[in-house]
Amino acid sequence: MADPNPVCVYCGTANPETRDHVPPRNLFPKQNRSNLITVPSCRSCNETASKDDEFFRVMVAGRLDAHDHPQAQKVFESIIRSFQRPQARGFARQVLDNLIDVDMYSEGGAYIGQGVGYKVVRTDYDRLDLVTDRIIRGLYWDKFSVRLPNRCTIKCYENSRLEANVDPKKLEDLALIFKPLIERQPDAAIGDGVFEYWVERAEDNDFGSAWILRFYQRVWFFGLTSPGDVTV
Repeated sequence: MADPNPVCVYCGTANPETRDHVPPRNLFPKQNRSNLITVPSCRSCNETASKDDEFFRVMVAGRLDAHDHPQAQKVFESIIRSFQRPQARGFARQVLDNLIDVDMYSEGGAYIGQGVGYKVVRTDYDRLDLVTDRIIRGLYWDKFSVRLPNRCTIKCYENSRLEANVDPKKLEDLALIFKPLIERQPDAAIGDGVFEYWVERAEDNDFGSAWILRFYQRVWFFGLTSPGDVTV
């Protein structure tokens, strides 16, 4: 049933004109875009996110650990084709200028040679954060039929970044939160392995929740929402 008083899930504008895909539609191969999640969004929030969504797609689908996933391979082929468009030359140059050689290891930890990686800087993480913030806000509305107020804080970290930026004691505390989620089936799985998420809503904390986002069955993000500041 349609919401009688719809608002944009991102900014709260009443009577939004569009619906936004959560997560971004460009993460899915064109032939695998049925049954995607959409949420009400004002035109401004929807249209101004496109460049960040494209950057997120390159950073996730182009990762070495995701590149062997068949859906990520299809998306990466689309990325390469998009780089050939004249309007994408600046972005393509930015990506190429930041490519670096990286050591590669098997799942068992054995060194298997060098590959090509991307040198991520602080501003890149900020752009990734903008997208994961939107994803969690959209999923929160879709799952609980409630919009996260603007005052709520969202902290979401890619797995390796979480390990590098959080002290061991806090990591132990976070493990107690996320371990029960990851031991169960995901709350939703969309697009033949493209995206899955797990969520647990705090019973005694308005708008408090824990999220696990997984892309291409390889790339993990761990997030927390809170009515105030989240110190992670």
